[in-house]
Amino acid sequence: MSSPSPGPAIGAYLDHAGLGRLRAPAVDAMRTALVEVYPHGSALMGRIFPARAAARRTAAALLDCAPTEIAFVPNTSTGLHLVADGLRWEPGDEVVVFDRDFPANVHPWRALVERAGVRLRWVPMHDGGYRTDDIAAAIGPATRLIAASQVNFATGFRLDLDALCALAAPVGALVCVDAVQGLGTLPLSLARTPVDFLAAGAHKWLGGPPGTGLFYCRSERLPLLRSVPAGWFGFDGANDMLSKGPGHFRYDLPLRADSGRVEGGMYDVLGMVGLAAALEELAGIGWARWPSG
Repeated sequence: MSSPSPGPAIGAYLDHAGLGRLRAPAVDAMRTALVEVYPHGSALMGRIFPARAAARRTAAALLDCAPTEIAFVPNTSTGLHLVADGLRWEPGDEVVVFDRDFPANVHPWRALVERAGVRLRWVPMHDGGYRTDDIAAAIGPATRLIAASQVNFATGFRLDLDALCALAAPVGALVCVDAVQGLGTLPLSLARTPVDFLAAGAHKWLGGPPGTGLFYCRSERLPLLRSVPAGWFGFDGANDMLSKGPGHFRYDLPLRADSGRVEGGMYDVLGMVGLAAALEELAGIGWARWPSG
């Protein structure tokens, strides 16, 4: 049975809000890894392991933050759960959530109601968007965190993250952003816009492979995440046992001092090869022209 014809080249692709096109450099890099590296297993994997470090540097440059504040996750939900499950909650803490937000940015916080005695404060939607006075009204002395989406998945409403952070500051509320619908098409400087946490799958506007994504944790907030995956890559000196022999086999290692502590164990190396290539292209052509078709 013959393969279907690929058809004419696509000049414009408009479904990035669902599943974006995997960028050509990512396809090429992953194809090379599959053909030249994967058939040889551990013997040649060292050729592509550096992709993760490269992706971390590029993501940090694009987001105007430190590479140590970037971690990689398989999807937006995983990043949001790192925050919801990692913070130490007290009964009566309040989380501000938004009406008609995507379930991935509601369910982790709803789970805290029964588990930790957290209360949810809802911001209503009006005419497809949210009003500043409604957001301000939902924030109070007990507000611990505001869980916001940069862009609403259903209406395309763009939240002003600078204004949101300004509303959060007087009560010391944390700001956690689901950026999957905007990251890659809306420029964002995390040095200027002081959100505390951000999560975004790479399969939309970033043009990366499904199953890859970014998690940002502002460096001073990392100690707040008291519960993180206890994967072996999350500890300093994790590779010593591979290089120094059985006598150095230890379990009492300290957690990594950077956001990489949340990355756990073995990751999708092939996906990371693709993500690194997609981010490199984005960095090369700039936010304003991405994606270019």
